[in-house]
Amino acid sequence: MVFTSGAFDGLHAGHVLYLEAAKALCDRDELLVCAVAPDSYIEQTKGRSPYWHQHDRHRTVNALGCVDAAIPQQHQSVADLIRDYRPRLFVKGPDWEGRLPKDVQRACEDVGTDIGYVDTPGTHVSQIRISDETALERFEQLVVSQTPAETPWEPVTDYSFDARKEIEGKHPELIEAVFQAARIVDAGMGPGHLVRLLREQRGDPVVMSGWTDTNTFAAFRDAFAASARWVVGFDSQRDDWCYGNVTAPSCAWALFRPQMADLVICREVLEHLTIQQIRRAVTNLCRLAAKYVYGTTRFHPAPTHILDVATHDDLDPTHITLATKPFLKMLFALEGFRWRGDLAETMDWRGYGRTFVFERAS
Repeated sequence: MVFTSGAFDGLHAGHVLYLEAAKALCDRDELLVCAVAPDSYIEQTKGRSPYWHQHDRHRTVNALGCVDAAIPQQHQSVADLIRDYRPRLFVKGPDWEGRLPKDVQRACEDVGTDIGYVDTPGTHVSQIRISDETALERFEQLVVSQTPAETPWEPVTDYSFDARKEIEGKHPELIEAVFQAARIVDAGMGPGHLVRLLREQRGDPVVMSGWTDTNTFAAFRDAFAASARWVVGFDSQRDDWCYGNVTAPSCAWALFRPQMADLVICREVLEHLTIQQIRRAVTNLCRLAAKYVYGTTRFHPAPTHILDVATHDDLDPTHITLATKPFLKMLFALEGFRWRGDLAETMDWRGYGRTFVFERAS
């Protein structure tokens, strides 16, 4: 058996060529079996609802003459299916080479399945890339014209402490274990639930989220500097002095001495900012981080160039910038930070693909 998989959300000629190329790798009387991803996979990887529900996508793929059997995938990963079916060969397109999920690689190794990548004429990644010049022109136009979101952010899900505590799961424990940071700043804490969980984990009785006057702030800043273990959070976009704005050079938390926090957390913030604000935010995050910057953001679901930027998704109207991961890496590299993919993978224990971790290079 030859096994393959995909979302096929809006079946097009490239999909057909890909499946025909996979079928061509079958030996005589060998079957091509194709797993069709669940709706939740599209929602998590592309940040939008599927165009077609899995039932419709499954029926369409199953009707193709080159596919002997299509099966609806129940989980995010095909690792379990590979272990169940034990195919001779697992086939993916060329864009997956070098980035196949590790659990899928392990499943193939466990059952002796070979991994192959098919090149589909007319749809190879290098042939659909837009030119550098065109990409730069589009990027320039976006940077000079982009404005902040027209409506303020509002929760699109239950943001109560109990609901968020369940969603956070083992994040607080992972943060402690992976980064072993004595002093932590959460830039973009929102209601402060993660800060509260971290402080409760450390036994701190008070969750501090802001200050009302200059003297209070100065006193806390000095206490934070002297303490061995502190966790503090700042709102990421509010303009009041006591909270600070992560994109402003004079924001309150930037008044901390440079490189004061062992770990700076910035989760689900960057997608709410313009490109220019992201550039300033990265600079500020790096100014404060003595060692690590850890966060999450929503990346462009289908970029054709490093400078591609999606300006909306179907989840939240304030998601105005979905840049590419290489672009974010470049911004951090300019600040002297290096990508830590191994730590990002550990922190991304749910497999959402939205996690980044950078470490100060020197």
